[in-house]
Formats: sequence, structure tokens, C-alpha cells
Amino acid sequence: MILFEAYDDAGTFITSDNPSFHHVSMVEKENSNGFIFPITPKHLLFIGKGDTDSIDIVDHRFADHSTIQHFNKIV
Repeated sequence: MILFEAYDDAGTFITSDNPSFHHVSMVEKENSNGFIFPITPKHLLFIGKGDTDSIDIVDHRFADHSTIQHFNKIV
């Protein structure tokens, strides 16, 4: 799990009444296959398959403008 937090000047994540989005794409530069939960305009939770099978590890990352655009295109 990765919790993305937008930098203050990077923009906002698109939120809606749909609580999650399932994204599957076979060919991508960056692997974004998984479940996307836009929690607030500033926070987005991404759940995907990682190197470990443990779901109790949450990675906290800051999102720049290009990261926000990437997830907003999927949403």
C-alpha cells in the first residue's frame, strides 16, 4: 500500500462518489495496476501487488504534479 500526499503546490487528486477504481494495464512505463482510492483532494491510497505479501506495510510518499496527473488520468 502506498499513501500519496500531494505537495502543497502540486495540484489535487480527483475525488468522486465512487470510492475506488480498479486499474489493469498490461503495458505501462510505471506499474499502476491495482486499486486506487482517492481519499481527499490531497491524499490517494494505492493498493497493488508488491514484493511482499504483507498488507500491513504502508509506504508514505509525496506526490508531485506529474504523479497527480498520472492517477487523475486513470480516475
